[in-house]
Formats: sequence, structure tokens, C-alpha cells
Amino acid sequence: MAKKLYALTEKERAEILALIEEDKRKVRRIRSILPADDNSVPEVYIARTPVNGIPALVEAPGTGTGSELEDLPGFAECDIYRIVASEDFGTGTSTDDYKLVPVPHLSRRVFNLSTGAVQGERWVPVVRDKWGSWLVFVNTPLACDSVSVQETDFRCEEGVLNLYHRNVDIEFGADGCLEKTNGEWRFVRALVASCIEEDAEPGTGTGTGTVPMNPAYHITVILDFPGGAPFPDHDLYAWNDTDGGVCYFGNLPLGGGGFLLNHDVYPLCAVGPPDPPEIIQGDFFDYKNFRFARNQYSNCAAPAPVFIESASVTNIGTGAFRVNGTLVNVGDTWTVNGIFDIGYNTGDQHLFVGGTSVSVTPP
Repeated sequence: MAKKLYALTEKERAEILALIEEDKRKVRRIRSILPADDNSVPEVYIARTPVNGIPALVEAPGTGTGSELEDLPGFAECDIYRIVASEDFGTGTSTDDYKLVPVPHLSRRVFNLSTGAVQGERWVPVVRDKWGSWLVFVNTPLACDSVSVQETDFRCEEGVLNLYHRNVDIEFGADGCLEKTNGEWRFVRALVASCIEEDAEPGTGTGTGTVPMNPAYHITVILDFPGGAPFPDHDLYAWNDTDGGVCYFGNLPLGGGGFLLNHDVYPLCAVGPPDPPEIIQGDFFDYKNFRFARNQYSNCAAPAPVFIESASVTNIGTGAFRVNGTLVNVGDTWTVNGIFDIGYNTGDQHLFVGGTSVSVTPP
């Protein structure tokens, strides 16, 4: 049987080629918006900003219509770090057991989505989104009018501790910093206290006495266990009972209650990474009450055979405070080993009302 040969007109040939090219364009467009690894999930990392920091996002004028060219995020290359035990597994009994070390050959371009710049040489949590971009967020200060406040200082004069005041004008500088214009020191009253003679002038801070001030402290909560099979789904929780809010896997990567969680380990026994430990951290500047707990979300694996778990409070301020009644001086760390276990196969427990309680109170 003779083969049939079909001929195309030039118009028909052009139409077919146009359809093929349109299909190719659709494929290229879909590939361009997909992440390199479609199985990747958003994660939180620790980054060290470069000396010059990360510039602020530049907002385009107008109300915006969703155009991809409107706002321009600032960016800089940042080295990525991780917290590791100083030995193979660590004991979790002090801050010396954990160190921030750079991840070899891992430096990423980090985009700033805030209208305030990120300072240089700072530790910041960064988020890698679904599309592979690395993001950082900062709180942008609002402009404010100048205000007048009163500063207090002590001066030891002839064995008497005297109290001085001065009025200070504070303005919001163009660079986002506070600028002070100092007034004249004036004597207020003699305190009922004795002091050692000092050659001091008001405002130098060399007089003998104590000035009450708010605390400053860093909280670290660690849940660590051997990684790998059978990949048990253990979860860590931190509640801020004073301000409200909880930090747990359900509000990654933004956290809650002033805390941030590094990642969710083995959700529903999914094969890692990420691997243990789960770490919750936060900085606080007032007296507050907290609770911490852990559980095993599901029954897809047996519990881990051993846990290294602790909650620590490090004094990063200029005055002492108490944690659960124990005095913690500047630079010291208070630690409790062991975190309350809610139980096995107990699901989402972010509304739980118990746990390991930690209270930071005045000295």
C-alpha cells in the first residue's frame, strides 16, 4: 500500500509552530515560579549580619497595585550559623555546653522586608521561604515628637548620699536613634544613708548607692534527643503567662509570646532533616512568668530513649533579679534540667495550662 503524503500550506505551518512555542513558554513560566526543590519547606536559621548591616526596604510612592516592581527590599550577604553542643551531645547544664558555629560554605543573600535597616554584626533569625528566598524582619521605630524627662543621680558629699535631678530633652534622630540634650544638675534632697567619700560630680555615676532598673535576660529552652529512625514526633512549648502567647510548631516561623522556635522536628514521624534539638529562645526586659512543656504529638513511633532538656535564664542586664526565688547576678545563668512531659500521643497542646513554671522577680 502506497504511503500518503500530506502537505501543509505556509499559513498552516506557521500556526502549528506558534502553538508549539506557546506550549514551551507555558512550561518555562511554570518552572520559573517553582522552587528548585518542590519538597522544601520554610525554615528558620541563624544569620550574622555583615559590618554594614542590611539596608531597609525602599517603598515605592503611591498606594500600590500589586506590581512586582513597586517596593525594593534591601539585601546583603550573610553567613549562616547553627547552635551545636561543644562536645558530641552536650549535657545542657550551662551555656558553655552550646556554641554558635558557622555552617561551612553557607552564605546567603538575605532580603530585608522592613522599612528599618538591620544593624551590622548582629545575630538575627532569618526565614527561608517556599520559593528559596531568605528573609529577615525588623521592628521599625515610629517617628515621635521630642519629650522632656528627668534623670536621677547620686553624689556622696561629706558622708551623706545626696540625690540630684536634671531635665533632659530627648528627640528622635533622623538615623533612628535617640538624641539627648542635657540640662543642669540640681540638688533635690539628702537621702537617709551614709556613704564613702568620693571625688565625684553629679552625673558621673561614681557616687555610692543603688538605682532601681528593669531586668534584661535571655531565655533558652532545649529539647534534645537522639536523631534518626524511628523519627519520633516530640514537640516543645513555651508560654508567656504575663503578656499572653505561646510559641510552638503551630506558629512557625513567627513564634509567639516573645519567643522563636528554630524548627519542628519529625512532624508525624517525617524523615528529617530538620533533626533535633528543638530550641525556643527569647529576650525579655521586665519581670514575667513563663511555663514550658513537651509532648509526643502522635503514636507513629515509640518515644525517644533519652532526653536532654532544660530551661535557662541568663542575666544580660546591669542588675540582679531572682528566678524562682534564686538570685541571679549580672552575667550568671539559672538553669532547670527537665521539662514537664504532657504525655504520649496527645496532639496539639498549645492550650495546655500546666508545665514547668519559671518566674523572674525583683531581687
